[in-house]
Amino acid sequence: MVWTSGVYLVNGRLYGLQEALDGARETCCSYCEMVGSTLGCYSKGCTLRYHYLCAIEADCSLNKDNFSLRCPKHKPPPPSFVQFTQSIRPAKPVYLEQSERG
Repeated sequence: MVWTSGVYLVNGRLYGLQEALDGARETCCSYCEMVGSTLGCYSKGCTLRYHYLCAIEADCSLNKDNFSLRCPKHKPPPPSFVQFTQSIRPAKPVYLEQSERG
């Protein structure tokens, strides 16, 4: 429930839980279309909402640092990896000579 907007954990106690549960009675999940969803996409203007398990099934991004969710449309792209190209290879072969020390 900490993932739910308006619910806060302070010193081991949840605040805003009853209000969140009351609101969930009228909110349909964007994935399973059943009522009771409490997690909304963090992206401004997005109206998609999910149950926690549906968010995982729908491939939403769940940020464990700030307990925010982003729907598949608004989730950050995966990290890209640098691809080495011909332009960054050495122009000439590089040879290393072994030291004369033992």
